[in-house]
This record gives sequence, C-alpha cells and structure tokens, in this order.
Amino acid sequence: MRLWEGRLKTALLLAPLLYLLVAYSPSAFFFIFVAVGIAVAQFEFYGLFFRGRPSPSILVGILLGFLVVFGFYDRASSGAFSTYPSGLLALTVMSVLIYELFFHAEIQNSLAEASVILLGIFYVAWLLGYLVLLRGLSNGRLFVLFLFLTTWSGDAGAYYTGKSLGKRKLYPSVSPNKTVEGALGGWVVSILIALVSKIIFLPMLSTTDAIRLGALMGVVGQVGDLVESIFKRSAGIKDSGSLIPSHGGLLDKIDSLTFNTPVLFYYLILIKGYGSFTLTV
Repeated sequence: MRLWEGRLKTALLLAPLLYLLVAYSPSAFFFIFVAVGIAVAQFEFYGLFFRGRPSPSILVGILLGFLVVFGFYDRASSGAFSTYPSGLLALTVMSVLIYELFFHAEIQNSLAEASVILLGIFYVAWLLGYLVLLRGLSNGRLFVLFLFLTTWSGDAGAYYTGKSLGKRKLYPSVSPNKTVEGALGGWVVSILIALVSKIIFLPMLSTTDAIRLGALMGVVGQVGDLVESIFKRSAGIKDSGSLIPSHGGLLDKIDSLTFNTPVLFYYLILIKGYGSFTLTV
C-alpha cells in the first residue's frame, strides 16, 4: 500500500510541472529538457553494462545522443521532414566505430562495448528524440500531452490491475511480476484515456483514430516496458536507478515512451498526413 501511495504522490507532484513544460515552454527550452532527460536515461542504460566502472565510452554515447536529438530539433526548426535521416545515422555509427578503433580500453571487449554504445544511442536517444519532432508538428503540444497521458495511464492501469487482480504470469522469465490481467487492464485504460483525450482536447482526431491509437500504444508501450526489463534482467538489477521516488530510475519511467513516441509520430505522419512543422520560439 505504501508503494501505491508513493507512486501516486510522485505522479501528482510531477504532472503539473510536466504539463507546463509541454504546453507552454519555448521550443528551444523543450529541446533542452528532452536532451537532458535523454542524457540521464542513457547514463542509466550504460550503467547496466559498465556496472559503475568509469568509462569515457559513456560520455561518447551521451554526446552522440545529444547530437542525434539536436539533429531532430534542427530538422523540425527548418520545417523539413525526412522519414530516414541517413546522414545523421551514418555519422553516429562511424563516430562510435572510430572511437573504438583508436581509444578502446581492452581490445577483446571492443565489439561488445561498441554495440552497447550504439544501442544506448539508438534505443534511448534516437527513439525518444522523436519527442522533439512530435512537438514540432501542427498541434504537437497536444499530441505530446496525449502521448504522456495514454502511455503512463496505461502503465498505471497495468500496475494497479496486476497488483489487485493479477494471477497469470505474462512473461516470468523477463518480468516476474507482470501478469496477463495487468496487461489487459493497462490496454483497456490506454484506450479509455485516448478516447477521453479526443473528447477533451483533441477534436481533430476521429473516434476511430483515438481507439486505434489507444489500442496500438497500449500494446506497444508494454512491449517497450518488457524490452527494458530484459536488459535489467540481463544485468541482474531491479531498477535502472533511483532518481524518481517509488518509480526507480528515469529509464524505468520512460521505457514505454521509447516505443510509443515514434509509433505515434509515424501514425500522424503516414496515416493522418501531418507533414509540416510549426515550431514556435
């Protein structure tokens, strides 16, 4: 019961601040906010592999992660859109490999270390960097709020349903505490919140779109959660950190967003035809 109360208190304290950042902050400030959050999440991710060992590889990964997010911000600022920024991709991969070639600590670990650095960049920075692109779309601030509400309400629905009604294990080898009942509860909550969001502040979405997005994000977000769980399971730890009281590390809180953010963005681009950016200073 204390954990439930702690989670609710933390959410109630952070939600207004997050709302103000998303709804009212200038685009440059939001970019900085996202970039700092991604850097923290990358640091937590790299901690799963380096296990407290200081390594310049962590700094390299975080700096290249910042470059990726800045590239997304610059793309949105210019008003251009490309579904595959290949130049940024090539530069990122080449930079990591050149770093390993000339600055490796132990040559026998170069393959594993380069792979981890790249995964931290693309799994954390690249996927979450779509927050910048999403907010830059027409009505993007509303869609970012929709993303957060639908994703985290689904997480909460899965957690509380699982705690109250969960009996059948969902994927015990990866996440022993997750249940089928919890997953279904989270999925239903995601759909309901998507519909409520459409009614209250997203009239440009049809009811069909809201149901589709809620159902899609309700599944994909839980897959993102399980992906982080398998990484933590591999590292033998329960939480990626302790930054957020009663929730764990920042990566623990945003693991569902890593998958849901690009999914929502590309739904809007490819299905709804949103193709122009409207960044404001």
